[in-house]
Amino acid sequence: MPSGLSSLLLPSKRQSGYRSAAALLDAAARLAARAGPGVLPGIRPDSPYPGTRPRKRAGPGADFWQFRPYQSGDRPQDIDWRRSARSDQVFIRQREWTGTRHVCLWCDPGAGMAFRSAGNLPEKRAAAQLFLAALAILAQKSGDIPVLLRPDAPPAKGRLDDLAAALLHLPIPGDAPARAMRSPLPETLPPGASLLAVASDFLFPPETFRDFLGRCARNGTHILALQILDPAEIRFPFRGRVVFEDSAATADAAAAPRIELARCEDSRAAYLARLAAHQSALEDACAAHDARLLRHATDTPPEDIMSALCHFTQGKA
Repeated sequence: MPSGLSSLLLPSKRQSGYRSAAALLDAAARLAARAGPGVLPGIRPDSPYPGTRPRKRAGPGADFWQFRPYQSGDRPQDIDWRRSARSDQVFIRQREWTGTRHVCLWCDPGAGMAFRSAGNLPEKRAAAQLFLAALAILAQKSGDIPVLLRPDAPPAKGRLDDLAAALLHLPIPGDAPARAMRSPLPETLPPGASLLAVASDFLFPPETFRDFLGRCARNGTHILALQILDPAEIRFPFRGRVVFEDSAATADAAAAPRIELARCEDSRAAYLARLAAHQSALEDACAAHDARLLRHATDTPPEDIMSALCHFTQGKA
């Protein structure tokens, strides 16, 4: 078996995706409508300030945090006279600091995300764009600021149509710069990133993912991982003689490593066992860093993952 699971699969030669930002946003809006309030981790649906996140410290906000004794320089209007009347001290009523969240989005720029095993299936990249655009809509409706992180370009934020256009114009495998090896995960995190949604196939070493989660945890960033796989990657349905090419391994397509299997069915059990071990390692990494992992197969309705997202985050905000 090759060192990377993705090297067993050949990305499609034809492009399959959304023709315009308007088409992407239209599909994403229909998908986002399936989600209920408070679907994004960390959002409190009952908060008087939509999109705010409690900071676990005193500061501007609406919710009670604690009482503390009055000090010189405190504002008289902050005195809680009812609490002060029960003692010989004057007390200040402090509120918990809340602030607007930045919900960051990342789409794996790897060539493997262009794979689809059949012409009637979407590319994994198109599914990732749909989910991230839907999350951007949900974030904006919650009062958050959606931010698209991009390789080799500053983050994109602002209007939803601008974000959708930026999603569609991320480097694709046909672009010369994108054919070189790229990191499947963002190399830097913007300060103050509250939540980062990562859409990828995650078919790279689990240690890379674990190290990334550790870096995010130290940054105070919550992670929502959306794993998108083609059904052929999940079931390995190939039979007979098949040549597999890893077009993501080199910038030169002609020099891409190839593996020829005379009887694919003889390798199916080993492939499925290795995939199961890989998936288990991803789950362990998420559990160790309190990250959330959701999975989607491109031959299933996209509404399924939104339903799973609603169920997974219900009561965990």
